[in-house]
Amino acid sequence: MPAGTLATCMWYTGLDPRTMKPVFIPKSPHDKALQRALMQWRRPQNRRLVLEALHKTGREDLIGYGRRCLVKPDKGAPVSGGGHAAPPSRGRKDESRGGGPRAGSRVRGEKGETPARPVRKKGWAKPKKKR
Repeated sequence: MPAGTLATCMWYTGLDPRTMKPVFIPKSPHDKALQRALMQWRRPQNRRLVLEALHKTGREDLIGYGRRCLVKPDKGAPVSGGGHAAPPSRGRKDESRGGGPRAGSRVRGEKGETPARPVRKKGWAKPKKKR
C-alpha cells in the first residue's frame, strides 16, 4: 500500500506527521471557499469571502489602503490597526483646469454624423507585423 504525501496524511488524520500537532483541515464547502478566496484574493467576486476570512483569522492588518494590504475596507467601515487612512480624494476636474475634451481627441461634428475615432498616441499599441 502506498504511503501517500504529507498533505494526504494531514487530511485524513488532522495532524502534522512531523510534529504530531493538530492542523486545521477545511471540510465544509464554506471553509474550502474561504481558503480558495484567499488564494485568489485579487478577483472581485471573492472580496466578501476574503474579508470574512481575514476577520475570522484576526488578520485585519491586511485590510486597508497600505502597500501590504490585500483588500480595501468596506465603505463606512473603520480601518483597523495596520491599515492606513483613506487615500486623498481627487475631486472633479473643472473647466478652468482643463477638464474639457482631451487634447488631441476629435469632437463629434455636425448633427447626423457618426462620432469620429479618437486619435491614437504614437508608441502605444504597435500594429501587428504582416507575414
